[in-house]
Amino acid sequence: MVLYGIAPSYKRGRPVQLSALGALALIVLGAPGCRQQDAPPLRLVTTTSVKDSGLLDTLLPAFRVRHGFDVGVVAVGTGIAIRLAQKGEADVVITHDRVKEEAFVREGDGLDRRVFAASDFVVVGPPADPARVRGLDALSAFQKIASSSAPFASRGDSSGTHARELSLWKAAALVPPTGRVEVRAGMATTLRYASDRDAYTLTDRATYLAHHDNLQLAVLVEDDPLLANLYAVMVVNPRKHPEADSRRAAIFADWLLSDEARELIRGFTRAGLPLFHVPVADAN
Repeated sequence: MVLYGIAPSYKRGRPVQLSALGALALIVLGAPGCRQQDAPPLRLVTTTSVKDSGLLDTLLPAFRVRHGFDVGVVAVGTGIAIRLAQKGEADVVITHDRVKEEAFVREGDGLDRRVFAASDFVVVGPPADPARVRGLDALSAFQKIASSSAPFASRGDSSGTHARELSLWKAAALVPPTGRVEVRAGMATTLRYASDRDAYTLTDRATYLAHHDNLQLAVLVEDDPLLANLYAVMVVNPRKHPEADSRRAAIFADWLLSDEARELIRGFTRAGLPLFHVPVADAN
């Protein structure tokens, strides 16, 4: 189990230090007796949504079978993931915030940015929809939520979802309303918070579908170009971060764009519904 909170120190050669606010458990997928078993796990720092949705639980065992080494996972918000990589505490990064990703590469911390999967964001809320946002475009929905003083649960954790939410308030010419509460947690926790309090929230569709059976939330706003959600993989630059294992990181990044991984992404479903899709070639 991964507990989401303040990210721990994650350097090679020393133990993970647990923070006072929470713990991030390192998950190592695989069993002994395979190739490269004595090598330390590749350090993947990733946005929570690919973990919360279950996608990594599908991808990583197949990767290990193919390439014979383990991947250690720390799942945090995109902003924290990038900061960990900037501190040299990752080999490879998966995030979903293009602005932060392009800055990461531009500043020399990453070698490249490659989109390997896509989902979308949706606005979910109480099925009764007291703010009457059902079927609206994203900006109109945010305006109605603000004007109605309906409760809104924000991740508030510098994640890609949080960044997109803030950009939508700004694009709607609004300051975040008084009914907005920052949960400061991952997507699954924020969804549970919104469900328990009859609040609206912005979520990636994949995590919502993975958990919706246990939520009293309905999809109310969707299919808006402003809600596109692209997931990118970036190899940490060993010239700036000599401790980074760029060789194995490149193997992993290349595999995520392979036919094998693409088929797994396409086939990843909940209740018969795809949670992710493979983007077109020019999605970068």
